[in-house]
Amino acid sequence: MHIYGVDLVKSGDDWIVLEDNLRIPSGITYQMKPRGLFAEAFPELAEDYDVEPYDIRDTYHELFRSISGLDNPVTVLLTDGKYGAAFFEHRYLSEMLGIPIVEGSDLHRAPDGHIRVQTLDGDIPVDVIYLRVEDLDMFTPGLMQSYLDGKVILINAMGTGAADDKLVYTFVPDIIRHYLGEEPILKQAPSYNLLDPEQRLHVLGNLDKLVLKTRAGYGGLGVFVMPDLGDVYRASAARRIMEDPEAFIAQETLDFSKHMILDAETQTLEERFIDLRVFSMQDGNGKVTVPPGGLTRVSSPKSRITNNSSGGLCKPTWVLR
Repeated sequence: MHIYGVDLVKSGDDWIVLEDNLRIPSGITYQMKPRGLFAEAFPELAEDYDVEPYDIRDTYHELFRSISGLDNPVTVLLTDGKYGAAFFEHRYLSEMLGIPIVEGSDLHRAPDGHIRVQTLDGDIPVDVIYLRVEDLDMFTPGLMQSYLDGKVILINAMGTGAADDKLVYTFVPDIIRHYLGEEPILKQAPSYNLLDPEQRLHVLGNLDKLVLKTRAGYGGLGVFVMPDLGDVYRASAARRIMEDPEAFIAQETLDFSKHMILDAETQTLEERFIDLRVFSMQDGNGKVTVPPGGLTRVSSPKSRITNNSSGGLCKPTWVLR
C-alpha cells in the first residue's frame, strides 16, 4: 500500500472513520486546486493567517525513488482516458509531478516481460506505474503478469482494494489490536455484519435509523441513508438484506459537522454536511507522510453523501501553523 485516503467526520468531540480507500484513492488534487482558485479570487481572506502549504511533489517523487531503488525511475500515470470521470485529476497530477500520462494502448509487454512505453524517441522500459484504473489486462494485456514477475512496480499494488470492502472495514480495530498491540486512536462508525444472524435481526428491526451500504460500492454509490428515505425504500432494502445479506453492511447514522454554503441556484445560504478525506503516502522504506490538511467534501442538497459523483462539492481546507 502506497497511497491511502481515509474519510473522516467530526461527530461531537470525536473524529470518526467512515471509510478506507486504498484501491484507487482519488481527490488529492481537488484539495490543491480550490486553494489556488481561492487565493486568486479572495487573497485578502488569508492575509492574517499563516497557512501550511499543501505540496505533495517531493513526497511523491521520494515514493517513486524508494520503491524502485532508482534515482530517476521512469514513472507513468495510467489513465482510463480523457472521458473518464477523474481525468482532470490524472492530468493535473501528471503535469504537477512531471510524469507522462498514458493510456493502455501506449504501453505494451515486451518479450522479456518488461513493460515499455511508446515515446517520440522510441520504446523505453517503465519502472513504476501509478495506477488510476482497475482492470489492468483490459488496458494493457499481460500487465498483471509483468507485475507478478517483478518486472514493473505498481502504485497501489494489486490486492490493496481488499481494504475497500466495507466488511473488512468493520474488522480494522481488531486488526490493529492483534497485529500492533495498540488501541485504535480514531473511532469508527458502529457497524453491523449482516452475515451474523443476531446483528442482521437487529438491523432489520431498526432499519429506519441506520445507513445501509453495499460492500463493493464506491463514489457514494450503494449508500442508503434510511432516515432520509421513505417506507417504500426501507421495505425494498429489507428484502434485499434477507435475499443477499453478504452484499451489505449497516452502520449507525451519525450527525456530523456542517458548513454554511451559498447555493448557486437559489443564491441562499444553507447548511450542508461535510467530511474530510485525508491522504497519506508510504514510501519503500516504510516512512509514512500525511500532508497537513485534506479534501473537505460537501454534501449535495438534502443529503449526507459528499462524493462529487453523487452531486457533492468541495471546499478549500486550511491548516494553520
